[in-house]
Amino acid sequence: MNRDRSPLSGAPASTPPRALLIDLDDTILDGGHVARAIEGTCEAVASTFAGFDTGQLRQAYVEAWTAYRSKVEILCWLGRVDGASVLRDTWRHTLRRCGRADDVPVEFAVQTYRHIARSTYRLFSDVRGLFATTARLRIPVALVTNGPSDVQRDKLRVLDIEHALDAVLVSGEVGVAKPDPALFAVALERIGVESHAAWHVGDGLTNDVGGARAAGLVAVWLNRLSRRTPVDNRRPDLEVASLTELSELLTELARPPQL
Repeated sequence: MNRDRSPLSGAPASTPPRALLIDLDDTILDGGHVARAIEGTCEAVASTFAGFDTGQLRQAYVEAWTAYRSKVEILCWLGRVDGASVLRDTWRHTLRRCGRADDVPVEFAVQTYRHIARSTYRLFSDVRGLFATTARLRIPVALVTNGPSDVQRDKLRVLDIEHALDAVLVSGEVGVAKPDPALFAVALERIGVESHAAWHVGDGLTNDVGGARAAGLVAVWLNRLSRRTPVDNRRPDLEVASLTELSELLTELARPPQL
């Protein structure tokens, strides 16, 4: 893919932003913990309780979450359901598909999943370099994430990155979720920057790019997987392959002009 770091849709890129908004999941937090937690929990349940098979549990989890997700995901994002309840219900539905859903194995599965997930939360390797760059350039950073408060705040505690953030906006606490421009507006109000002077960085085309553009921000698409650039209203203003590339761009834009 040709990565021209000039604006893709007319967004101003001759000066660094006055503020940077950034997504959490799959942007700065590596989402691999989810698969590891599912697999580890299925193995632990199968080895602890008679009548369960790891492969059967894995398939049951996929089916249970697929059926349940559409009913609860938006409710979580809007703060109407907490993450702990959703996790428990998901494992109860999973074990019920395998013929057993009493409290003991369900609670075991919940605690195992939570432990594995928390122990495998990892920042992408380029995150701290970006935070060092924004601190050096004195660009305030606001985290803007969809999700329930209990889950997202726990991720931040484990990752220990709140000191690098000037504001944290969790949709479940605000009551609106990306791509609704209202969540971006609250973030901008918190840090005192107008939309045209701020960039939002995220991996999601609909929630991050589409939402940021609707809110009047410069939409920066973090395209780690070299996906095809869309041509609809989710077309980013800027595209980067990594946060290192973004750091380099910010540094370049902050340099005084050559005489």
